[in-house]
Amino acid sequence: MIEYLPLVLTGLGLTASIIYYSNIIQNQSKARQRELIFRREQGYSLEYIQTLNEVLGMTDWTEPKEWEIKYGRWTNPEANAKFVYIMRVFTFAGILLRENQVDPKLLFQLYPPSTSILLWEQFKPVVYFLRENSNDPTLYEPLEYLHTEAKRRFPEITKPKFREEMLQVRDKTT
Repeated sequence: MIEYLPLVLTGLGLTASIIYYSNIIQNQSKARQRELIFRREQGYSLEYIQTLNEVLGMTDWTEPKEWEIKYGRWTNPEANAKFVYIMRVFTFAGILLRENQVDPKLLFQLYPPSTSILLWEQFKPVVYFLRENSNDPTLYEPLEYLHTEAKRRFPEITKPKFREEMLQVRDKTT
């Protein structure tokens, strides 16, 4: 019996090591998610919200070429910079989701699915146009993935009602 003692102790040591490193990995994952929450909270500034609203308000176009004339980088650099900024914010969220870097439940609390859906559906023709013109078929692909996942996980969200309200308000003021 005593000859089995080294094997038992080795097995216990190995088990303890596995448990220890498993806990470290779980804690690191939770720390990354907490860091994401804090960074995202800092990003919800008044300026971010105003920029998001301005981009979502870019509704006065029917064709991508018309969008390019009104909001393209050469014709309206300020509006285009806001568009690119918002698209990149949600593209980053799509990367985190696609690469399993964050819990999807947490991600969709930080990046509302209704906004992800609206953003993609509103600018899908523009993105396809930009992909073709830049010869980059992957442009904003993670945002498209985020949209697809939002639609899959939240099928009850079809077309956010506030988009229709926003269009009605815009039409009354112009």
